Amino acid sequence: MNELVIRWPRHAAEMTISHNPHKNSYQSVAEYFSFLDVTPDDCGGQDALDALCAGDELWVVRWYPDTPIGFYCAFAATFASALALALDIEERVFS
Repeated sequence: MNELVIRWPRHAAEMTISHNPHKNSYQSVAEYFSFLDVTPDDCGGQDALDALCAGDELWVVRWYPDTPIGFYCAFAATFASALALALDIEERVFS
């Protein structure tokens, strides 16, 4: 049987993956983002942020690389895009 091998962001504490967390409170993605400190960098750029706010699909990868205090988030419309962005953020921050 073939093993699935996934590269995850380095995390010394928790890492979570969420799909459509905005729907738990009957919000749009834009409304959900208004309560968070989401930046274009968290989404892969301003165009990606705008597209997410206009859509209804949201994947979130959140991880704590060193301690349970500081964390990073990656937001995207697909799981694959969110994971790729998380790895990109990790590379930019820790290289």
